[in-house]
Parts: sequence; C-alpha cells; structure tokens
Amino acid sequence: MELWQIKEHLNARAEEVCSFLLPAGMKVKNRWTVGDIHNASPKDKRKGGSLIIDLTGATVGRWKDFQSGDGGGSLIDLWMACRSVDFKTALGQIREHYNLGEPERKERKASPESKWERVTGGAATAKPSGERQDLSWLLQPLAKGSKVWKWLVEERGISPETLSLYRVGQYIRKDKDTGVEQHFVIFPFYNQANELELVKCRDVENKSNMFTKAAVKDAKPMLLWGQQAIFAEDTIPNELAITEGELDALTLADLGFNAVSVPYGAKFAKNAGDPLHADNPNNGWLEHDTDWLETVGKIYLALDADESGRLATAAILPRLGAEKCMQVDFPQAHKDANGCALAGVDIYPLFKNARNADPADLRRPSDFKQEIWEEFFPVDGVIPGDETPWRLPFRFRPGEVTVWQGYSGDGKTVCMGHCALNFALQGKKTCIASFEMKPKKTFKNMMRQLIGTTKPTRKYFDKSIQWMDKYFFVFNRVGGATIAETLALFEYVAKKYGVQHFFIDSLMRIDDINEEQAETSKELMNWLQAFAKRFDVHVHLVAHSRKPDSRHPASKNPPMKHSVSGSKAITDNADNVLCVWRNREKSEAMDEARNKGDGEELARWETEHDARFLVQKCREDGSQEGSKYLFFDYGPDGSWQYREYHNEQRGVCLLPEV
Repeated sequence: MELWQIKEHLNARAEEVCSFLLPAGMKVKNRWTVGDIHNASPKDKRKGGSLIIDLTGATVGRWKDFQSGDGGGSLIDLWMACRSVDFKTALGQIREHYNLGEPERKERKASPESKWERVTGGAATAKPSGERQDLSWLLQPLAKGSKVWKWLVEERGISPETLSLYRVGQYIRKDKDTGVEQHFVIFPFYNQANELELVKCRDVENKSNMFTKAAVKDAKPMLLWGQQAIFAEDTIPNELAITEGELDALTLADLGFNAVSVPYGAKFAKNAGDPLHADNPNNGWLEHDTDWLETVGKIYLALDADESGRLATAAILPRLGAEKCMQVDFPQAHKDANGCALAGVDIYPLFKNARNADPADLRRPSDFKQEIWEEFFPVDGVIPGDETPWRLPFRFRPGEVTVWQGYSGDGKTVCMGHCALNFALQGKKTCIASFEMKPKKTFKNMMRQLIGTTKPTRKYFDKSIQWMDKYFFVFNRVGGATIAETLALFEYVAKKYGVQHFFIDSLMRIDDINEEQAETSKELMNWLQAFAKRFDVHVHLVAHSRKPDSRHPASKNPPMKHSVSGSKAITDNADNVLCVWRNREKSEAMDEARNKGDGEELARWETEHDARFLVQKCREDGSQEGSKYLFFDYGPDGSWQYREYHNEQRGVCLLPEV
C-alpha cells in the first residue's frame, strides 16, 4: 500500500485513529478534542481541550494545538507527534498496526530529457539497463585548497562544514581539444533512501560548461537536490526552503535553514503557456518528491527574483499546497540567496517577512485597522456618505446600491431630483439615465426645485444652467438601453469626471433584464454592486411597486419592502431600499373641500403630511430604518421641493452664487 493509500485508510477511520492515539479525548461534533499530544484530558483545567483534530470533510486529519501552537495537516503528522517518532518509523508503526503490508515496488518512470545534459565526449547512448553505475571516478572528494574548494569557500562564501554535509565533490579533466584543465564542482543528488541517483557537474570558470550523469545508466532522474543533508538524521523537517540553485541552498544551510534546490533551474520554454500544466522543469521532481514534501509543515519558496522564478512559483504553489507555502522576496539587485549573502544583505528578515500564498481577496482585520477605527470615529466627526435634504441619520454611502420604490405617480423621480440637487450642494456629481423622461423635462423639473419657483428669470436660468453643468450629466436615451450600454457610459464619466451618484430610472426600461426572472435580476444587481464597489460610487435604481390589493389601498398604506415589482432578488441584493409614498387621502380630501368651498376642511387637512420618505432597508445600520413625513410644495406655482415641516418656508432658492 502506497503513501496516498495509507492516508486514505487513516482518513476513513479518523475517529478510530484519534481514539487509539489520544484515548483521553472526546468527540465534539465533527472534531476530536483533547488536552495535548501527550493525551491530557480535555477536562484538565490547566490544559483544557486545546488540541483539535478534524474528523470529516476536506480537512480531515488536520490538527492544531491552540495552546502550544503545534499542528499538522494529516493523521500521519499526528501519529509522529503523539509517538515522538520520525516519518519512516511512523509509517512502519501504522503499517504494522493496521496490517497494511509493505509498499509495492514499481518500475521507475522515464523522465523528460534535461536540456542541460551533455554526455562527456559525445559518446553514443545505450538503452537503459537499470543497472547502477559506479560514479566514484566523477564524484571525487572535495580537496581543501583546490581550485573548486577556493571557488566555493572563498568566492561563493560557503562553509566547508556545509559542503561536507551536502557531500559536494569535485572533478578535474583536460579538454580534448586544448589540453586545458577544467575544474568542476560536483553536486550529487541522493534520494530519501540515501541512494545516489544523479550528479550535476559545473565548470567553476565557465557556467555554460555543465553536464549531468545518472547513476542508473541512461535514466534521467528528476529530484530535489540536497536530500542527503535533509535526511542525514533520518527525519523530515517541519520547515524547508526550496531554492532555484545549489549554491543558494548551500547558502541558506549555512544560515541554519533546511534547504534543497530544484534540479534544473526554473527556466521555461518561451511558449510554455500555463505554468501549472506546461512541460516545465519542475514537473519531474514534483512527481518524485511530493510524498515526503506533504509531511513538511511549512515550505519557503526562495526562488530567484525574476520572471523565471515567478513562473516556477506559479507552477509549484498549487502542487505543494498554497496553504503551507511562503514566498521569499529577494531584492532585484541581488536576485537570490547567494547573491544576497555575498552583498552583505541580511537574509533572516526576508524569511521573517515572507509572503503567504493567501488569495488576494483573503484579508485580516488588521488590514482594515484604520477603516475600522473610522467606523467608530469618522474623520473630522463627519459620518461617511451623502445626506438627504432632510434631517435623517440615513446616508447614501459610497460603494452601495439603493433601490427606490413607490406606486406610479407617487413622486419617486421628483424626490430623487431633489436629492440629486442636495448632493450637488454637497459638491457631488450625478449622472442620470432617465429612460422614461426626456432630458429637457428632467432638468426643467430639477431647475424648478433649484430656484424655488415654477418660472425662472433669464438671469437665474443662465446661472442655473452654468451651476448645473458642473454637477450633472445625462445618458441621452429615452425608451431603454442594455445594462452593458448603461454601465459603459457610467464607467466613462466615473473615470473622467469623478461622478459619484448614478441614477437608473427605471428598472423596467433596461432592455436585457427581465425583472420577473430571479436569475437575470440577481445578475443585474451583481453588476451594479460590482460597479459601485469598483469605483466607490452610489447607484440608485428606480423600481415600481406592485399594485396594492383591496385590503391595503394605496391611499392608506405605503408599499412594503418586498412589494417591488419583479423578483425579490432585487431587494435582497440591494444595500438600501427607499420608498416614496404620496398621501393620496389628503390630496383627494382637499380637492373635495375646494370643490365644496369648505375652508374649514381645507385648513384641517393643510397641516397633514403630503408624503412619506421611508428607509425600508439599510444593510449598514438597521437602526437607520424608519420614515420621515414630508410636505410637498405642489400646485401650478409650486417649487416641487419637499419640506420637513408644514410651516417651513416654501419656494426657497437653493442656487449658490455662481
């Protein structure tokens, strides 16, 4: 049974394994809880149930001691910790306990030929025989004071002790054509079983003069270099650094790191394409060494700071597990570990500040420290967002989408125009896509609210146009448009003019959206949300309300939050839902009183509100939900402004001095 099969066998019996290793523990929901790896009872007050092991799901076998900080990703790791044994011993104990037998011996798979290999002398190659060759003639002991020794120790700064640990050797030969001696440093590749599989030979004076020789004739083994040092004590380290070259691994080993190197660098073919699936120089060793690398707790990818290193990182991360890999960033000027060491760069901080491979969208609270503080204490004491024209705690905040609803004829568009003017008075720009009304009508109504009277003088008309030009834009389309056309125009003005409010009036005029279909409605809201958050702006979407039934007449009751016509995906995916409701009972009663000439009845109804502005949903702060009674300055000479109080001045000119 192979390693992956053993892991599956243990995972299928996770609770049984935990009970065997840690009998003092107990199952709590889908986890095994115990005091520590020494089997302390979870009821021990000093320890508590600080060690947690997942028993099911994709994370089965993952364990963490939240008191000591120890942890691992598999039940094999847990076995090693509980029994205080190394990886090989743990596997032996598991095989014996569960009667799993020894692993099958499989024929070695042929690996792709290395582009680096050049057989010495150009001799013809024979078919693989599978017989091991004696390479002692090539892997000669490193002689102190030799040219190779001086290059490694004096020029590259590697200690003799580390060179000995990694069994680095040398080889000297004469060039056939020139008779000049060539001095090679020999990097031997041993596997986990301490068998020599490959030697790489590099001329210390000419880096391009490089060749490899396999211990098994004509095989092309692919494995990480440096395993002879990693397994010197027959254990697998909890942390490991993987470099792009042997000299870099030696440099890190001198600094106390467990370090290995990829065998053939990280260079890709020019047309490699997708680095994960391309035929790149990392595929071979990943296949060969993945099993033992899975048991390493943390892996530092200390590859070169260049494009090849970036591509190699992209290929290696998903194979080894992004959750356990850290990326070491070397300075561009020195590129790798050995270059940094020779330049006197302190390498320890580079490892301390290594980046994890978390997805870009995964963040921690500290990433938002200042923003969270400002949620409690806004800058200059100003609550974020733009105010309504009336005193309300509700704000139109950047990055949100608001749905406006109301019965037909209840004044949604007029109320939105009043709000847009108020945004302009706060220095904010608005773009209006009013598919139900021509631009001249839209701006006529807004100018009426701006100057506080139904007909402006020429002077105030010109001043109003000049002022409104600074703050308003319109999508000149009546009848309808696709959402793609609408957002394309919105994106343009957001980028070029810094517009912060966007009105779509109305939902039923968006040509490619069926408001009754949940999927298309949800898709629309997702688009609007993405746009609002990308540009940090506020999107206003007008939606009509369903006709009320006879039990809840429009004259008596405003529509509820979910009365929006169409799918409830619209309101579910909105940040805010606002409702503008007209008090039809008042307008009808006053019309009747006028017809009768009943002045007393007119006076009685005069003080009743004309409309309500309701905040029916506020995802940011539910306490802001509520309503505001408003008084509308209607009539042939009215300003169409909404006032907070009955006795408040009518027809106020809002136009600042231009």
